[in-house]
Amino acid sequence: MKIKVMIKEPYRAPYEAEIENELAEFQRIVGGYIETVPCPGASGVKIICNEEGKIKGLAPNLSIAPDVIVGTVIVVGTVIMYGDDGEEFVSLTEKQKNAAWMALAVRSIHEPETILGVFGLC
Repeated sequence: MKIKVMIKEPYRAPYEAEIENELAEFQRIVGGYIETVPCPGASGVKIICNEEGKIKGLAPNLSIAPDVIVGTVIVVGTVIMYGDDGEEFVSLTEKQKNAAWMALAVRSIHEPETILGVFGLC
């Protein structure tokens, strides 16, 4: 089943996409094993990123203090499953898309030099 998500590549604006709701598709887009982090300011929204992105030397993408998320990310809606099933990824609602868009815009790293400032090197 397909879900509506946002995809954000390093140094580019986020865009909406419709993708298969499958682990293999998430791994293909982010380029490896996945992990999720909460999307600041957007309730019920997670950012899917490459778990080994920093080890692989992927380009910086988002500054979410105190960390930097690297590589291409996928922004998805989530619902909590009952029992031990955890969360399920679902399409973003219009409200979630707007909140995620703002969160990504504020936290985007637009230039390679910006990363130096994030780590206090300039």
